[in-house]
Amino acid sequence: MLELTVSTSPEAALEVLGRVFGEARFSAVADTRIRAESVAPLPVGPLVRALEEKGIEVTEARRVRPTLEEVFVATTGLEAAALRSEKEKK
Repeated sequence: MLELTVSTSPEAALEVLGRVFGEARFSAVADTRIRAESVAPLPVGPLVRALEEKGIEVTEARRVRPTLEEVFVATTGLEAAALRSEKEKK
């Protein structure tokens, strides 16, 4: 998983990344941050170059580890809040 901070709104960056790196999943996580997720390792250099070639400046690029909750949700498909709600009902 990678997080990229861009100088503009992430919509244009998401479009570029989706076209060039179709095997990965990209999503906006804040006003100028994008999260890139992939089963295979993602190379930081080509991601940054693809954006900068389109005039989108990357101000930060870093690898992040998913939280335990993110791994749980990805594995089971169950949201932690839904589990708490079910537990409280019982």
